[in-house]
Amino acid sequence: MKADGFTLLASLFYVGALSFFALANKKTTAANAIFLQYTAPIYILIFAPFILKEKFRWSDLLTVAICLIGMSLFFINSEPNNNLTSESQFIGNILALCSGVSLGGYILLLRHPKALDQNPASSVFYGNIFACLCMLPFVVPNPSPWATNDFVAVIILGVFQIGLAYFLFTYGVTHGVRSLDASIIGFLEPLLNPIWVFLLLGEKPSSWAILGGTIIISAIIFHTIKSNRSRFSRHSV
Repeated sequence: MKADGFTLLASLFYVGALSFFALANKKTTAANAIFLQYTAPIYILIFAPFILKEKFRWSDLLTVAICLIGMSLFFINSEPNNNLTSESQFIGNILALCSGVSLGGYILLLRHPKALDQNPASSVFYGNIFACLCMLPFVVPNPSPWATNDFVAVIILGVFQIGLAYFLFTYGVTHGVRSLDASIIGFLEPLLNPIWVFLLLGEKPSSWAILGGTIIISAIIFHTIKSNRSRFSRHSV
């Protein structure tokens, strides 16, 4: 696969999205990590006019402002929760925000005109290689041998959570699923993530995190629906 400077740059943003998110999950709650990662559309709205030359609308500004309010709620009353200290949760929240910035940057680069001449799988291919290299310092110094559960977790995450998930999502989009439907279905992940973690691990997110996540997801879904309706109306005229 071709690996020019543009592809490598996209790969680095991909690495950031994965790596920061993995580290955030060790420092803060799963709800905080996933909700803050899904702030990626905010950064797309902010930087798209500069990078992609897209028109910035007042509705974009309103969406960004509402999401920033939702983001601020994650840092209110960060008392020890789920065996996590307030300091740990604060660091984890920052890492999760970095993951969101990286994911937003990665999506922006995928939509860049230069990406039209590239194989989109290239950045994912090299990104996963770079991600493995970045995570080696956290694995090699650990003297304890891997248990069976460790291997099972790696296989499940690699095959199903990343590999099969990306394949099914890409297959659906390229075989007739509307971009609006795909976007909204994608938001099932941050909504269901805290539920699965609570049912399996008993980890309970704070009330502020639930409220902040609800505000962010609702604002982005509303903006997505409104933008697609406006685009459809223009094309139908």
